[in-house]
Amino acid sequence: HALNGVTERYLIVSGSGRVEVGEQMPERVQAGDVVVIPPGVRQRIGNVGSEDLIFYAICTPRFTPACYAALD
Repeated sequence: HALNGVTERYLIVSGSGRVEVGEQMPERVQAGDVVVIPPGVRQRIGNVGSEDLIFYAICTPRFTPACYAALD
């Protein structure tokens, strides 16, 4: 998905994951990492570890359903 007009940040709290942002190569993330996703850019995150992947999705401006664009 992408968020139109919204910058999103993933703050990884625990676990490990794989994140994809736009055309960049997928990256592994872990607790303490922050991923910045510019407005309108395709994004995906998934768990790749044995424990739950817990992260905050921080949006500026705030998320509203109108900004969500399903891409799959």
